[in-house]
Amino acid sequence: MTRRGAWLGSGLLRRAALLHTVANSFMADGYSGAAFDVARMVLRSSHTREQGPGPHNIVAALVDPVCGLPLRLKRFRGDTAENYGSDQQFVLQDAAKTAVLDLQATVERPPPASPPTSGRPSSAACPAPDSPVVV
Repeated sequence: MTRRGAWLGSGLLRRAALLHTVANSFMADGYSGAAFDVARMVLRSSHTREQGPGPHNIVAALVDPVCGLPLRLKRFRGDTAENYGSDQQFVLQDAAKTAVLDLQATVERPPPASPPTSGRPSSAACPAPDSPVVV
């Protein structure tokens, strides 16, 4: 990471709790690098659809004028697929062009509710404690 953009990594570490407080992120990883004297950090997170706020809340918190970082949204890309959830990419950059944050979010569907295995209610599978046992 370049010295000019070193503030990005430090600022993200100080705001790591955002992944769990303003969004329902259940997995996050990433990597960093530098090219052309611009620090670049890639942060990947996974979220479950329809279970609370999504990745746009992380972006809103990161660009907040009071508590956020000096970043602005440079580019947004969203792909939607019925079978595989959707992927979103938010590219944020500071005005001086010293650092780029690439937030890649995968929004996944929650697992479907499993159907009952038989036509009987699940309570019928276990006899009541006071009922006789037939052998």
